[in-house]
Amino acid sequence: AGLDIDMQKDDPKVRLPDEYHKLPDLLKAGSITQETIDKKVEHVLSAMYVAGQFDGRYPVSADFQGKTMGMQRGKQKTVVEADTTSDAHLAVAYQTIIDGAVLLKNEDGTLPLASGKKVVLVGKYCNTAKDPAIKQGDVFSGGGSGYVATEKQITPLAGLQAALGPDAAVTASLDATGAVGADVAIVCVAAHGEEGWDRKDFVLPDAADLVGALRAQSKSQKIVVVASVPGAVTTEWIDDADAALMLFGPGEQVGPALGALLSGKAAPAGRLPISLPKVGEKRFTQAQYPGQCPPPKTWCPKMTANFSEGVLIGYRWNDAKGIPSAFPFGFGLAYTDFELRGFEVECKDEHPLISFEV
Repeated sequence: AGLDIDMQKDDPKVRLPDEYHKLPDLLKAGSITQETIDKKVEHVLSAMYVAGQFDGRYPVSADFQGKTMGMQRGKQKTVVEADTTSDAHLAVAYQTIIDGAVLLKNEDGTLPLASGKKVVLVGKYCNTAKDPAIKQGDVFSGGGSGYVATEKQITPLAGLQAALGPDAAVTASLDATGAVGADVAIVCVAAHGEEGWDRKDFVLPDAADLVGALRAQSKSQKIVVVASVPGAVTTEWIDDADAALMLFGPGEQVGPALGALLSGKAAPAGRLPISLPKVGEKRFTQAQYPGQCPPPKTWCPKMTANFSEGVLIGYRWNDAKGIPSAFPFGFGLAYTDFELRGFEVECKDEHPLISFEV
């Protein structure tokens, strides 16, 4: 298929049927040329040079050097569990969260938090990054082959307490009852996604229940929703919230980044990379997703999904169907207030030219 690499494995007992080990015979038979192989090697080596692997940026463990893949397997645990954390890596992780944070709502300047307020974080994910119900990954990271386990997560509670200082009144509660009398309730919720299965729906777990309970408890309390999501979710809870901040799989630096965002030491710079659907949106037919089975069955282990939507994915579907999304692709607010004035319209080359001052 023209790939540069083959995700091969090396079994010391049985040579697995990957494409890599077929190359000598294919070359001898004239099915491929040495020029093609050289070009693929050039692609791989170029990427390694650009990444700095030949300059010692990512040194190979002494346990792996000069070893075959079979021998390396025996040392894999030692290498995988090595701590490679650095201040530079942490800084990148932190800034990535800041740059990707999307502010969905901010009524009356609820964020950043004003000083001297009593703040309570509400929800089971405010002071933990682990959930036994999650089989792959953790609360703030997706699961699958790209997941890297860590014990260095800093929770939202710890991050906000550090950002506001020891004199700030910042506590946590699993439910709304612990937020009675607080000036601000920050709801910590998360949806989880991982390799190998699809989420059953777009509902953000616990969000509607927690926000609804808080609003029923107090009409004046400021409610801020902080959502960690793997992708699209519905926002049926948004009307009862004063502010909402969305993070996309923030990872272990979620605490420091969230503390900076909520305190105003940093501002959310992200824009939605997807469209958020309205509740009840019917985007797919049964044939498209999750698929169909041979009659008369309606459900079976191996369903056939027909990807007939063509280019009508994401916001293209909304535009083509004339159905607005709850929050469109590219949406994102800022802490700054903008004023537009001095509008002028003139015709130039048979086209309207609009100018204004920001």
